[in-house]
Amino acid sequence: MSKLLGALLLGVLAIGVMGVSQTAVSPRSAGQTLLFDNATDAEVLRLGILFDGPISVCKEDIIAFGGEAVTRLDMGNRKAWIDAKLLPGGTLQVSYSGEAQVQSAYWVDTAQEKNKVICRWLIEAVWNAGDLGLIQEFMTADSIFHGDGLLGELPGVEGYTTFAVSTHTAFPDVDFTIEDTVAENDLVAIRVTETGTHTGPLRTIPATGASITSRAMIIYRFVDGMIQEGWIQTDALGMLTQIGILPPMGPPVFGWGTPSDAAGDQGTLDENKLIASRDPDEIWNQSDFAVIDEIIAEAYLGHYDMGTTIEGREAYMQYVPRTLTAFPDFHITVEELFAEGDLVVFRSTASGTHLGPLGQIPSTGKAWSVGGIVIRRMADGKIVELWQLNDMLSLLTQIGLVPPLQ
Repeated sequence: MSKLLGALLLGVLAIGVMGVSQTAVSPRSAGQTLLFDNATDAEVLRLGILFDGPISVCKEDIIAFGGEAVTRLDMGNRKAWIDAKLLPGGTLQVSYSGEAQVQSAYWVDTAQEKNKVICRWLIEAVWNAGDLGLIQEFMTADSIFHGDGLLGELPGVEGYTTFAVSTHTAFPDVDFTIEDTVAENDLVAIRVTETGTHTGPLRTIPATGASITSRAMIIYRFVDGMIQEGWIQTDALGMLTQIGILPPMGPPVFGWGTPSDAAGDQGTLDENKLIASRDPDEIWNQSDFAVIDEIIAEAYLGHYDMGTTIEGREAYMQYVPRTLTAFPDFHITVEELFAEGDLVVFRSTASGTHLGPLGQIPSTGKAWSVGGIVIRRMADGKIVELWQLNDMLSLLTQIGLVPPLQ
């Protein structure tokens, strides 16, 4: 005990204390003893630490100064989750064995915040830093990811690792920026922007040297702090267009575009879910266009597939019937629905038959069914902004406009 207290005093006397940004925290260090200060001005309940190598931590070697005793320690090979109530200004002292250093650490209060941190670690450490060995730290052995028409099914840690290896081979400088994170219960959704340079083979497609900007949405389902299942929706059509495999099929807009600055009362989660659900249920499935005035804001901004941007309620009123002319039997089935703050997430399956013109594309008479992910932002009881990715590559393949990928 005296050794631990000595380490604490040494840390307190050390020059400079790293700042805390939101829930992120950087430790002060005295050898293999880490000192995590709660400078959040609020009580915190849990600390997550990601190391850059293997470590070992025992519950008995963790002390909360200015809080309550540690109640739980969950260890991985390179990560640790510590449950301990810590008051503002308190310090959590963590002693460990191993040569690794802290790569990232976060204070969290809820299981949902913990899940969001894991998703952030997956993007930052695995995808951006290329540390593929961490995948098994975040996913169960029997996990499965359901990809779009470009990715297919990704079973287990092995399937996901193969996907990561192939992406880094095709785009060695790949980088993901998280734009939004939404969590409720056991689900987390993220909206990201991807950039990279195509300097390696992508399946059978040789390197083109083209720089790409692409979009993606991912939903993760957690079980006991590990990712059990996921759904990945990419803008595969836009990416293949940028590397020259497909001709342009819409405006040359491949990023998410400028977000709306519309603001207002964000409402409650239940209210937002109910209002947002009326869009697919009543406007799209029932062709009840009168509902548009009730739930779509006048300053509405929609970021859609194939570079399409819909600005304003009036433009939305034209967009919906135009789409339903191409697909008169259009139908959306909502598979998942969850929300946080002013954002509502839908995972859905859309289907229809191409019986009318789709832009310059004449009717083909062919049926299609694809998955999609949509995020709607609410203000003052109306939808003010939308981000959508459907599996447009699969849709165009099913109606015969794009040949199947080999």
